[in-house]
Amino acid sequence: MTVNIGNSGTLSRMECQLVRDFNASINVLMEQFERFWRSGTLSHPALSELIGVFENRGSLWRLKDVGHLLFSKTDDPAGQLLDRTLGAIYHETIKLMEATYQSQHYASACRTFMERSFTGRETVSEAESTARQELEQASERLLDVLEECADDLNYGIRRLNELLEIARPLLCICYAGKGSNQMLIRYLDGRRKIFERVMDGHYEEFINALGWEDESSPIGEHRFASRFAGGRECRNCPAAPEAEKQSIQNN
Repeated sequence: MTVNIGNSGTLSRMECQLVRDFNASINVLMEQFERFWRSGTLSHPALSELIGVFENRGSLWRLKDVGHLLFSKTDDPAGQLLDRTLGAIYHETIKLMEATYQSQHYASACRTFMERSFTGRETVSEAESTARQELEQASERLLDVLEECADDLNYGIRRLNELLEIARPLLCICYAGKGSNQMLIRYLDGRRKIFERVMDGHYEEFINALGWEDESSPIGEHRFASRFAGGRECRNCPAAPEAEKQSIQNN
């Protein structure tokens, strides 16, 4: 895919797309983490959809690609670090998806095979007994390896949480002063709760980095920016009608 980064319209769309895919992808990952702490399981279909396939890439795959287009050739160290961090999140999620599949499907199939093949069956010859013992040993070793995948889920989630802790402040740095991006404003309108959850303590930092609290930063004619500032009035926006102010406060 060829993208003219020098075109301001294309750049604005890509900046908005990155936030959109970051918001969607990390929200799904956080839901999966919560599911794991509750039940000890992850949803392989949910993780698979997050990745997608080459012909239909999921939000996390798109996030990795857009981050690479935006930041891989930049001179900005924060952008380069964010690019690598997003790539690491993508590949760690693939590993988590594969570990989930093996722990849920291969391990279960191996247990079923052992029960059907070795329980209550008598051997009729020494050669058959030897072969059976070898098969049982191989099955037990295979099951041990597959059950280790359950431990991999713990380690994978821990690594992903560490990567997310690195990515959030880097995103704030890379989006400093981009509050005039109208597409970004329109996207975030009405998504405060999800984005605040995804940013996990860095939401205010991101909003302030955009410059929406800076009197010198143009916001255009959008009047809904105050909802991103926790209900505070946006000093850069025209006064909103009372009905609109009430609507903002209710969201």
